[in-house]
Amino acid sequence: GSFFDLLRDRAFLYFVMAASAVQASHAVLNGFSVIHWREAGLSGTLIACLWGGSVVAEIILFSVSGAVVRWLGPFGLLFLGAGSGLVRWIILAETTELIGLIVAQLLHAATFGATYLATMHFIAARAPDGLKASAQGTYASVSGVVMGIAMLSAGTMYGALGGNAFYTMSGVCVLAILLALAAWRALTRSA
Repeated sequence: GSFFDLLRDRAFLYFVMAASAVQASHAVLNGFSVIHWREAGLSGTLIACLWGGSVVAEIILFSVSGAVVRWLGPFGLLFLGAGSGLVRWIILAETTELIGLIVAQLLHAATFGATYLATMHFIAARAPDGLKASAQGTYASVSGVVMGIAMLSAGTMYGALGGNAFYTMSGVCVLAILLALAAWRALTRSA
């Protein structure tokens, strides 16, 4: 196949857009969570622990990723990532209480980690031989553009909405779920 065949693959394109949307839903978190939590009275040390905990949760997922991928597959992982994002951003919009923040940050394993695993395994399975690197490059490009747009928008949203800007990120995850469903439908039609 050619690179243009890859770009005509609706399942691939919808999957890439869905995964890019989940990753872009981190924009308010990445750009403004520290400011938001500082304004809520959390110390720098506690904020660092929250961020560190999210990375530890992701590492734990990656350490058992083989079993998780076999159990859920790429679509299961993508739906887990998007669904967890929907929950995570609602929690962060609703509270700055420590227990809520801990739960939300532990969900990073799903929102970032599961989505990343889903994408890499989907590309490995779906992209034709000789186009796997191009497929990964396409995903990285689309994801970068979508994240760039989300980061530019996040500043305006946080400025206008404060912590309620996290609700908009949950909306991005709803879009990701719809795109994942479109990818699933396209895949089952082409099978």
